[in-house]
Amino acid sequence: MKMKILCIIILSFILIYIIIKFVIPVKFSIKNEDIDKGKTYIVFEFVGATEEYWKVIDYSDDLKNLINKNPEILTRTMLSDTSIESFFYEFHITGNNKFVCYGKYTDIKNIDEDLGVYFYMYDIKDWDIIYPIKRNWFGFLPKSYLCNADFNGLF
Repeated sequence: MKMKILCIIILSFILIYIIIKFVIPVKFSIKNEDIDKGKTYIVFEFVGATEEYWKVIDYSDDLKNLINKNPEILTRTMLSDTSIESFFYEFHITGNNKFVCYGKYTDIKNIDEDLGVYFYMYDIKDWDIIYPIKRNWFGFLPKSYLCNADFNGLF
């Protein structure tokens, strides 16, 4: 009898752990129409594993003016916060997701002296992920929000 109760308690803890890990929302996704147009923003996706830069696919009007003034600078971005960039990169690998970052361009960086290739540096103040969230693993997880497993791994 004691063994049966102990097994039930252990299974209950495992179930609670799984619920916390997989079900509780950490960050909700937004739809394209929910982007805060009152802020400076960029919408981007990862270009490729070899380039390790982000392709800007949409941006606020103030950034459109900046980019139109400097057409020689690539409309790709290097993110100034490497911890966020690492998360975006790792999460992109698990599914082809698009992100919205609110912040500002702080600098133009020359990444190739010989070719004269320039990228904008973007300082992130806040970010969102665009719905639906795509994952290559555990497809049963919700498409409307990120959970602990997305940030911390599975176990």
